[in-house]
This record gives sequence, structure tokens and C-alpha cells, in this order.
Amino acid sequence: MSPIGENMAYVYFIRAGIYTKIGVAKNIQRRMEQLQTGNPLELRLTCSIQMSSIKSAFYFERLLHDELMDKHKHGEWFFIKDTKVKDIISKFSENHDLFDAKFGNNMFKKRDTEKVKRIRCTLKAVESELFRLRSENGKMKKILRENNLD
Repeated sequence: MSPIGENMAYVYFIRAGIYTKIGVAKNIQRRMEQLQTGNPLELRLTCSIQMSSIKSAFYFERLLHDELMDKHKHGEWFFIKDTKVKDIISKFSENHDLFDAKFGNNMFKKRDTEKVKRIRCTLKAVESELFRLRSENGKMKKILRENNLD
């Protein structure tokens, strides 16, 4: 039997400009460094969800990719807003039985309130980042208007 956490993985949402990459990694920081190499846009981790196994992480990633097929750009990159990330994670976190039945993943079991709280905490961080981005967007629009560039 493997040590606890050895098979743990994350489903991540990484933003680069107007696109979001949805993928799986055991080490998100290392994955971001790999993706940043040669990428002219600054990458930002929008959200990550800890999964109990790599298998369940890849399954969840596939569900997300299928759900967002109409927003697909290329590979694992999608044209989605941070609000859509929040909505889709809320949708799947409420549908905990899907994960319980498929992989026995404790992440979404009703009795596992600590993990649900972590998801909510992550969603709050996404909302906070969205507020910051909207504020920056408003400032940029104002600058463009002031310089007759809109």
C-alpha cells in the first residue's frame, strides 16, 4: 500500500491572458514553472482542487473538458471567465455522488465538511481575484477613454 498522499493530485485552472488551462498535476508549482517557460504571458493560478488520487483527478479533468467543450480553444486551453470557473466547480462539488461512485473519492462526500470548506475557501479566493480583475479592467477602460483609444 502506498503512503498517504503519494497518489494525491490536483486539478488546476491556470490563467494566461484571456485563456484558462485546465489540467492535472501532482506539483502545481512545478507545473506552472514548466508552463511559464517560453510563455510571454504571466501565468496565474486561478483555482486548484485537491483530489485523493491521480485517477480521480484525470477523471474530473475529463468531466470539466467535456462540460466546457464549447469554450475550447486548443489542447487544454479554454476561453472561460473566472466566474465560469466558480460556477462549474460549484456544480461538480454539489454532485459529490458522481465521484463517490466512480472512485471512492472523499473530496465530495457530504460528511467530509472540511474538504467542502476548502473548496468554498478556494471559490472565495476566485471571487476576490475576479473583483480585483474587474477593478483593473475598469481602470484600463478609463485610461483608454482618456487617451481616446477606445
